Amino acid sequence: PRLRTSAQRPSPALCLPGLDSSISYRLRELLPKGIKSAIGEGEGTVSWWHEGLELPGTVLQRAGIRLPDLNPMQTVLMVLTAQ
Repeated sequence: PRLRTSAQRPSPALCLPGLDSSISYRLRELLPKGIKSAIGEGEGTVSWWHEGLELPGTVLQRAGIRLPDLNPMQTVLMVLTAQ
């Protein structure tokens, strides 16, 4: 676990190797039913967070995506679905 705030802001893009370049993927936060996201709208957030994001596999592999900056001891679960 991360115990301190990173000196690097924003966090670097996360690349997802091994995806099929010929299809698109939808990425969203995985939450239990009825639970609201703990990721706020402040500094360090990303515009796509609450709606999810759909991108080609090649973009996710090569350029990656920027995730929101998290506080120490904070984590999120994500689900990636082929479209």
